[in-house]
Amino acid sequence: RQDHDRRPGDRRRAERRELLRERASLPCRSRHDDAESGKRSARGIARGQRMHVHPATSRADRLRAAIDRWGISGFTHYVNEHNDGWLTSDEGMAFFALAAEANLVASIAAGGPWFADVRTVAAAFPTLPILLHHQGMARATDGPGSVTLREVLACANEPNIVVKASGFYYGSPAWAEYPYPEQRAVFGRIAEAFGPTRLAWGS
Repeated sequence: RQDHDRRPGDRRRAERRELLRERASLPCRSRHDDAESGKRSARGIARGQRMHVHPATSRADRLRAAIDRWGISGFTHYVNEHNDGWLTSDEGMAFFALAAEANLVASIAAGGPWFADVRTVAAAFPTLPILLHHQGMARATDGPGSVTLREVLACANEPNIVVKASGFYYGSPAWAEYPYPEQRAVFGRIAEAFGPTRLAWGS
């Protein structure tokens, strides 16, 4: 059958098989190697597909490849708990410069230790929308004056940073039930700082 006759599910499976074939032909890289080098992979997500991290190319090059191949609208970057400085490194800034040039949305799953650098990126590229996951990981269980909440609220000073209104369950005490009043109190402070036009609904 021709590609244009395929159902969407068939096309996705075909694309997945092609990605797996490409991945099998590339050198493997272990988690230990990443830890030793002090680098983390950026998980570029495009239409449900994840870009394979190849050590021979820069992250900006991989982002360009994703843009050219899939015409993506944005990407999600997942990080570890501790900030390794990559966001504001030369490579990181080149990556975000390309994202801004391509009118992408930068979706970042990070917590408090990263937000000073997120603000630096936001200020450097004011046309780049930056979306913080799950209320910026500010949790009611960390208390009303937590460092993470203070860092999230400071992000409100950069007009291109948006916060996802999600994660109410994750930030609530174990006994909490819907509508999660403890986490709603945290979200109330975020909503007040950012305003309704800079909140994004999320699952």
